[in-house]
Amino acid sequence: MKYRAIIFDLDGTVVPSVMEGMPSGAVVEAARKAKKLFKLSTASARAIQYCRDIWKALAIEDPCIINGGSQIINPKTEEIIWEQCLPEGAIEEVLKRSKGYTGTFGLNGVFLNIKNDFKKVPKRSNLMVALGVKKENTQSLVQTLSNIPDVAVHILPSWTPGEYWDIHVIHKLATKKHAIEKLIEILRVKKEEVIGVGDGNNDMPLFESVGYKVAMGNSVETLKKAADYVTDSIENEGFAKFIDKILLDNS
Repeated sequence: MKYRAIIFDLDGTVVPSVMEGMPSGAVVEAARKAKKLFKLSTASARAIQYCRDIWKALAIEDPCIINGGSQIINPKTEEIIWEQCLPEGAIEEVLKRSKGYTGTFGLNGVFLNIKNDFKKVPKRSNLMVALGVKKENTQSLVQTLSNIPDVAVHILPSWTPGEYWDIHVIHKLATKKHAIEKLIEILRVKKEEVIGVGDGNNDMPLFESVGYKVAMGNSVETLKKAADYVTDSIENEGFAKFIDKILLDNS
């Protein structure tokens, strides 16, 4: 099969899972080589302000998914090509049902301490994130928020050091799966012509939407089991090694 596009996650796949994470020199070089044969798009839960430097380093020009699947954006012009906002009233409902959580919420990458910044909460957002939730409180909060109509709730590793998780709330039609299906349409390629690369449970929708599935060596076991190929870990330049392999296979 001749593949025409590669859609890949950012955190844990091409950059370390920290806010200021950037790709290594080997990953940068691999992406630049891959651009000669493939369309390259990223699919991330990051907001645009945390993607810009990564896109620039990797010379990404094709449309990319941000905010957990709720937006597709042109990385060069930052034009929104497609988006799905949270349902009307969902933000207020999340706040109402999160009374036991006293931390910070992120709304499209803008951080607000709800206790102090309540009046600044926007009425419209694509993605709402409860940041740095203690591990022991995660499941109960997820269960509570999952009862809100027309939303999807996901748990992701937090940038907060220690035993913490982030809880992402998006429209039920704004998951990575919906966005990737739309992105494939925008890229004018077929599902079977697309390679997906990821490392976390939230990359399973990516795997369901592409023709060839690649898991990083540092991936969760469920993703490795679903993969067609498991490359090396991010620490050992797994993404760059896979690109070298696929370039050889596609030549």
